[in-house]
Amino acid sequence: MSVPTQAGGRRSLCLAVPCDTGYLVLARIFATAAGRALGLDETGIEDLKIGVTEVCSGAIAGAPGGLPDPLRLEAWRSDGHVRLQLRSVGAIDLGRLGEEEVSRLDLLLALFADVHLESESSEGSVVGLSVSLPSG
Repeated sequence: MSVPTQAGGRRSLCLAVPCDTGYLVLARIFATAAGRALGLDETGIEDLKIGVTEVCSGAIAGAPGGLPDPLRLEAWRSDGHVRLQLRSVGAIDLGRLGEEEVSRLDLLLALFADVHLESESSEGSVVGLSVSLPSG
């Protein structure tokens, strides 16, 4: 995890992890640490961890044969929210979870008021999530 930096005019926390299921735990640890550092309560942190797990899993599923380039996670505060963005050079599969009727996208939309999906073709894909900071 990198220390807070200025990226696009914002202070952010960043992590790059290999596109491999063995690194999902590290991505979840990043979500926990970033959520705490940026002011989320425990409920918000748990939501962020679930979101990171699903988005990273979708990026890994969308990378046939694995990708040599890492998944890039970035978290920052903005307008009363903690925002998290995942970038992948490949597709991010937010489809059905195995035999279940629910998809990763359904789960993300149930947890987060703001889910941003962006396909950048040759540049890869981006998914953004935001969690409201606790009031008070």
